[in-house]
Amino acid sequence: MARLVITADIHGSLRTWDKIKALVKQGDSLAIAGDLFDTVYGSKGNDDFRPDIIKKDFRSLPFRTYYVYGNCDREDYFKGHGFQCDFDFNGHAILMNHGHQKLPDLTNYQIIIEGHSHRPRLDSIMGKIFLNPGSPNHPRSEYPSYALLENHRIRIMDFTKNKVISELDIS
Repeated sequence: MARLVITADIHGSLRTWDKIKALVKQGDSLAIAGDLFDTVYGSKGNDDFRPDIIKKDFRSLPFRTYYVYGNCDREDYFKGHGFQCDFDFNGHAILMNHGHQKLPDLTNYQIIIEGHSHRPRLDSIMGKIFLNPGSPNHPRSEYPSYALLENHRIRIMDFTKNKVISELDIS
């Protein structure tokens, strides 16, 4: 069964972007909950800050992607997306936003994905799953992280060790 690789808060890091892409296998999809490019503040002068290469690369990815703007992404830099999107993945109704704006009515969603805090979170509250994959590049926790949705299970993964940090069965 296909997997959904979930990340947020890459902030223009080309090395991190390349590692995230390598996690996506044939048949998988990629969800990015904002701040992929960081064209608002940026790390200009840092050799790894390459939002232009990431933007070009993103447009030619061979797999399905879901992307929303974050508070550090300028809409005019990468047109055609929004601050939130909803989609179905393997029978799960998903709402994704960056986490810096008010959520809409969640009645029709099973999983809510947000970024912004750079802190991984996986909770089940009142029948809804709330997921923040954390940040693989600028964590505000003890480890860089991303998440996987596979076989009706969500796992938050340590990005450097590729080990499960927390998981939740959502079947």
